[in-house]
Parts: sequence; C-alpha cells; structure tokens
Amino acid sequence: MPILATNRWLHKFIKTCNKNSFISPYSIQLQTLCVPLKRYFPTYTSQEVHAHLLKNGLFNPENWMDIQSVVKEMEKKNIWGFVNKQYQLLKKEWNGPEASIFIFPIKQNHSFLNEKRNNRNGMAFRGKMFLFVSPDVRLEELKALLAHEYNHICRLHLLNRDDQKTPLKDSLIIEGLGEYAVKSLYGKRLLGRAARLYTLDEALELWNDQFISNLNLLGKEKHNPFLYGDRDRFLPPWIGYYIGYQIVNTFQKKNGPYPMNELLLKSADELIQGSKFALKKKEKD
Repeated sequence: MPILATNRWLHKFIKTCNKNSFISPYSIQLQTLCVPLKRYFPTYTSQEVHAHLLKNGLFNPENWMDIQSVVKEMEKKNIWGFVNKQYQLLKKEWNGPEASIFIFPIKQNHSFLNEKRNNRNGMAFRGKMFLFVSPDVRLEELKALLAHEYNHICRLHLLNRDDQKTPLKDSLIIEGLGEYAVKSLYGKRLLGRAARLYTLDEALELWNDQFISNLNLLGKEKHNPFLYGDRDRFLPPWIGYYIGYQIVNTFQKKNGPYPMNELLLKSADELIQGSKFALKKKEKD
C-alpha cells in the first residue's frame, strides 16, 4: 500500500513512551518510527534518517504527551485516507510511478530559512515522500503539498539519476515543475510563497549574473545556495524556486500549454530554451 500506516507507528511510539519513562523519547522515536524506515534508505543508518527527518519537520519527541491528541485529530480528519485518494488521482493523471508515502505530525513552530511553516512541509525522494502536517492543515493545502512532492517523484523517476550526478539546471526544473503543478491544478492562490517573491526582471538579472555559469554544477548539496539563497553569495531567499517556476511558467505561455504528463518528459535544456530564460548561443557553448 503506497500510504504507510504511520498512524500505527505513532500509537506505538506513544504507548512505549507511556510505559518506559526511563527511556528517552528521542530513543523511542528512533526505534518506533525510523528503524522501520531503514529498508527504504539502505545506504543510511537509522540515526541518519532520524536526524534528517527532525531537521525537516518531524515532531519533537519530547512533546510526546501532546502527540496522542494530534494523531487522533489527524485520524478524525482522515488525513491518511484523503492523501491516498488524492495520490491515486495524481498517479493516474500524470501516469506516474508508485510511491511510498509517510505521514507524520509536524514539529510545533517549524520553520525553514526563517520562514514559518507551522502546518505542513514535505520531502521527496525517488519512489517515496514524507508529509509533515498539523491537524489544522486545510485539505486544499494538503492537496497542494502532495501535488508538489509527488511531482518531484515523477520527475526523479524519469531522470533516474543519482544526487551527485544531478546538475543545477535539473534541480531548478524539479522545483519549477512542482510549483507549476500546484498552479495548474489548484490555481495561483495555493502557490508557495517563493513563487511570488520577485519580479521576472529581478530573476533574469540574477539568472544572467549567477546561474548561467553554474547550470551544470553537479551534486544536489551544492545546489542549496542557488535554491534557498545565500547571503554571502548575494543570492536572495528561495530565488532558485522562483526561477525554476518561471522557467516552466514562461515556457508554457510561449509553447503550451502542455499537460503535465508531457511536460514531465521534457529535458531541462528544452524547457530553458523555450522560456524567457533561454540561453544565447555563446552561453550554451
């Protein structure tokens, strides 16, 4: 089943915390939530998986006493069933691959790059995704989050490339397609904040100054300054997300609209060259 029954894992976590006050909630969270994930991440230890999840939105294990009511509210809202239904619809519409989906409560006051994301966040890998949500997340917000992350899975499946062999141009397009998927399905209102931060002219100036010369930079970790911003390099927050979105958006305006299942098949080079961010012949060489 694509949607893993992580609510059962969460109930086990709560029950174990109740019974074992002499064991740290951190250790119990590791054993009940992350050890079962090990088979999905064979090249990483459970401790590494745990640290990555905590960094990206997994709830603080020290708040375990509050999690029982949170999980009950999420179950009452049928979060797991709703996500499964929406996933099946997207999979059919985009002719997408199977994906394992893990849903967990989000950390209270979770933020990333000083941007508060109190009720949802997501992470996508090839064939799997994590959704961190609060019980008060609106269903339309959950649909948008799922669409963005599952779109990543579709693109990663088609690229079939290791992180260390992924160029910056592909990372930009991955995020751009994810944002465009949300817009095409649910409208601009549910776009992430990054898609509204800058003007096209501002983005084009940074594109010419900083991005073009780095489009073939390999290794996803090296892409973070370009995606999320880096003050030392004069890259503003979320600039890569905005540029990626506008590459896809302006490509569609000039050449489309293509349905998403066709758009996903287009290379980064084709999307860039058909957009407002097209490279001149000298820049391509």
